[in-house]
Amino acid sequence: MTGSLTTATVHDAPRPVWWPLRTTGLASRRWLHHGVHLPMNDAWRQYERQVLQRCDGIFSLTQAGADALREQVDVRCVVIPHFVPERPEAVALERRPRAVGLFGYIYGGKGFEKIQEIRTLLPADIGLVVAGRGTESLSPIHGVRILGPVDGPKEADFWNSIRCLLLPYTASGRYGEMLSASGAAARAHSFQTPVAATPAQQPPPAAEIAASAAEAVPAPSIPAAAPQPTASSPPSRAGASPSR
Repeated sequence: MTGSLTTATVHDAPRPVWWPLRTTGLASRRWLHHGVHLPMNDAWRQYERQVLQRCDGIFSLTQAGADALREQVDVRCVVIPHFVPERPEAVALERRPRAVGLFGYIYGGKGFEKIQEIRTLLPADIGLVVAGRGTESLSPIHGVRILGPVDGPKEADFWNSIRCLLLPYTASGRYGEMLSASGAAARAHSFQTPVAATPAQQPPPAAEIAASAAEAVPAPSIPAAAPQPTASSPPSRAGASPSR
């Protein structure tokens, strides 16, 4: 339109659309989904780049995403940090159960495929809670609470049930490197919950994820025992005169 400006907001830089033909029906058929997109991946990437190049400006939710976009197109890119909603005061960390969690819409590269390994490697006294759209389809795993979608008060209940959110994300995949702006991390901040993230360039091993979780939820400290009197050091009595 003449006289109007065109902008784009890119959530998962450096590409605006990773699977342009994805539908609910196609997404449920994994092999068909990749069979449609993967052979045309280079062509789709080039087309998306041309679309971005026509924009007057691009908004990125992270600095890393903006840097990646500037390498792809010669268009002004502005960083607007991911929105962090205000929430009621959360339960203090030390009053929450000794547990860690994974949260968000389930898809490859977010660590959900490693839940069984993470649970096996976690100390037995640290719980593991999983919530978000799509998690209800996960098979039951011993020692893991799977909540499925959580909305309204149920979301607050989830965050108040963990002391740390795990973000074992992987940037590299068959479609290229994705620098995702994590909505899960933003919600963790809004509920005053720490985040343990692993380097995204390589798929993080489950042992590294479990170690990060254990470090984030240290064992409760045991009060030091009071010193016991000995035969050679009898307890002093208040007001007693020193021996002569």
